Amino acid sequence: RSAAALSDVTLELRAGMATCLLGPNGAGKSTALALAAGLIGTSAGEVRWSGQRVTLRTPAPRFGYLPQHSAFPKTLEVREMLELAVTARGSSPQDREQVLAVAGLGPVLEHRIGALSTGWVRRLGLGLALLGPSDLLLLDEPFVGLDLATLERSLALLRTRAEEGAVVVLSSHDFETVDALAPRLVVLDDGRLVGDQPPGPATAREVYRRALAGSDGPRPAATPSLLEEVRVDDASAGGERAISA
Repeated sequence: RSAAALSDVTLELRAGMATCLLGPNGAGKSTALALAAGLIGTSAGEVRWSGQRVTLRTPAPRFGYLPQHSAFPKTLEVREMLELAVTARGSSPQDREQVLAVAGLGPVLEHRIGALSTGWVRRLGLGLALLGPSDLLLLDEPFVGLDLATLERSLALLRTRAEEGAVVVLSSHDFETVDALAPRLVVLDDGRLVGDQPPGPATAREVYRRALAGSDGPRPAATPSLLEEVRVDDASAGGERAISA
């Protein structure tokens, strides 16, 4: 069975600004992030990064990605996983130390990943996504399972990365933490774009409720869209330097 994961969605994401995708489960947030990274393909429309099309064969360059569910080899130690990632990304020793500091992985460096709690695995995934300089950060529910100290360090780093010119895009249901980041707020519902609020005094909860309250009304006339429709097999499947999708 085929289902439209995203339909009539056009977004331009500018460097230097954090953007948060909000929406109920199944709204298309995870699909949008995976598309932006070039990890899945489209049946129609396209994603572009700095004017270049992003596809399965040509993913976005220099990006960090945190999926909603991270999976790592359970027999590897955290230290070994980190060293592999540093080598694969060509990162520096300073990048490695920054990950250790932000994610607070020091206490579990010698632990096997299979013995870690869900919270520690989540922190490892976030640390690897933030490893090294990235022009694009795509983070799916990055605040889940973080203790307060790690959360505050992560928010500070995301602000810094945005200020340095990176495109930062995340999805989250943690409205309070989203408000602390003060990003642009984009609301998706049933694969459609129903809200787009620039940074300002409105809270994430207010923008979310207002957008969903109006999403059942008449749909606006279709506009030319770079990503008009994405189809996936199974309904459960999610400046100028900009990503258009």
